[in-house]
Amino acid sequence: MTPVEAIPLEQTPAWLLWRVANRWQALRRAVLAPMGLSNAQYLLLEGLDRIGGSDGAVTQAALARFCQVDVTHASQVLRGLACQRLIARRRSADERVRTPELTLAGRQLLADARPAAAAVDAEFFRSLGPEANRFVMAMQALAGMKLRVPASRG
Repeated sequence: MTPVEAIPLEQTPAWLLWRVANRWQALRRAVLAPMGLSNAQYLLLEGLDRIGGSDGAVTQAALARFCQVDVTHASQVLRGLACQRLIARRRSADERVRTPELTLAGRQLLADARPAAAAVDAEFFRSLGPEANRFVMAMQALAGMKLRVPASRG
């Protein structure tokens, strides 16, 4: 077996992706922590708001799939959000199934957190400049998503 030539880490996509994700998460943590939120909590609150619908009927499992979070981890995070009264977890006809719903306090905290999270994202990705759309398409491809070409502005 021939040894694989060692490529400098700073030139490998996997290592760079890890570094980028960790740096972005650290910046997000810095703005969300003073609000009492972790990245995972913010993600699930945002996801719940986006797919909860007008009747709020979304299961924890569906929310976890939408947010691409392990179901067990999502359940633990949602339990914490319920303790903070940011969501209510209702039981459905099937006792094993819970449907989380944003509370008024959860909606308000999410409304307060969104601008801070958006500002971090805008600043973090600013260095991509006009390449931002290509970067989004590359990430969509890596995530196994259907590529969506952004509408041109002009």
